[in-house]
Amino acid sequence: MAHTKLDIIIPIKNRSTVLRCVSTLFAQVARCEEICLGQILLCDGGSQSADCQSQLQQVAQLPQVKILACPHAGFNKGWLMNQGLAAATAPLILISDIDILWDETVLSRMGIVAANHPECLCSVESVQESEPGSVAPQRPRYTYCLEQTPTGSAVKVYFAPPLATLHRPGCGLLCGQRSLFQQVGGYRHCFQGWGWEDQDLLIRAQLLGARIAELGTVIHLSHGDDQRNLGNRQYTPVQSRDHNILRSLQRIAQGRLLGDLSQFDPEAFERGSQPSRCAISVHYPSTLAHATHPNYALPESPTSSH
Repeated sequence: MAHTKLDIIIPIKNRSTVLRCVSTLFAQVARCEEICLGQILLCDGGSQSADCQSQLQQVAQLPQVKILACPHAGFNKGWLMNQGLAAATAPLILISDIDILWDETVLSRMGIVAANHPECLCSVESVQESEPGSVAPQRPRYTYCLEQTPTGSAVKVYFAPPLATLHRPGCGLLCGQRSLFQQVGGYRHCFQGWGWEDQDLLIRAQLLGARIAELGTVIHLSHGDDQRNLGNRQYTPVQSRDHNILRSLQRIAQGRLLGDLSQFDPEAFERGSQPSRCAISVHYPSTLAHATHPNYALPESPTSSH
């Protein structure tokens, strides 16, 4: 059976789980019959902790691991991810976090679907926390849906039902063809702090014609919120997420659907889908109004609802 090559992109800054994550990926991908590992691209935002630097030095000795030095203030996930996408060469891309433990079954399922369906972007259906009492499943969440309207599309953001278990959605853990990431322009660079970068990419991909497939469960190595807003401690994770939701909706309502990958990858500019010519309305609950920030206004479109 032919193996499709897979590049794995992971953003990182001052984390202590590098060795565990990378070693698990090597072991689990090696067990897959349908995919084979191209390279693991660790996009380092300027790690300064001795532990993280030591672990990065150790994995850098592995022939299929490449450390991309991308130092910057704070932690801009989209900016880091786009540098990984620009450096990738394999036909398939897996987007991971450095605190995720993957297994062979999920990797195989996502790889098969992505390899055979170029229009499909796979995301992990659920993430299981490694520690009971983790704050992540307890945090009030927003989710979204897309609906067709007589004049175009409506993007609706709303409160998600409370989670009754240690499981939560894994919408930022993605697998798709590299050409698909190029067509949507990769990630945006406008988000500050933790939250919503991944949902923004999924929304834009769907509006540009991609199909989303949710598959499988992986394990998240639980940690506190102090790891979620590194360099952006003026915001809580909820505050930065809510700010980013409005940034996302503002641009979507304007029909600006492409990410910023072309800043690093000229091929992404050539492959990028055309901006939407259909009307896009955005709808969000009044609870997001508190996220107004002096640097930007609330998103507006003729049929927006708050």
